[in-house]
Amino acid sequence: MNNLESFHQDLHLKEIFEKISIKMSELDGKSIDDVVSCIDNLPRRITIEKNHDVHDYIFSVFKNENYGHADAYYAMYIKRNAKSYNNNNFLFSVRGGSFAVVLNKFLFAYECLIDEGVIQGRAWKSKFKNIEL
Repeated sequence: MNNLESFHQDLHLKEIFEKISIKMSELDGKSIDDVVSCIDNLPRRITIEKNHDVHDYIFSVFKNENYGHADAYYAMYIKRNAKSYNNNNFLFSVRGGSFAVVLNKFLFAYECLIDEGVIQGRAWKSKFKNIEL
């Protein structure tokens, strides 16, 4: 692949991430039961294969602040080391003021990334990581 093709692919991926972020601000909430049911069906981990190494990213939700704060909850696929999580190494993350909101946003982003081919099965197919949507 030449540099021009690579540049166009990178630009396309950046446009996808921006489009997801914009649409996320316009989300109408699904019922929490529907969202939780869909979240239960997400893969527990997504992997990146580089050379012969496999890096696992685990689905996690964190409470950061009090309920109602704009960044109260984070949901992401985060890199898990041998004994801990690395908050600085994740595939993509969303944040919201409540548990229900952050799960709804995460599910929306996940479905968009599947539709665009960024996630295929349980594999991450983008060279970009640490994407905050």
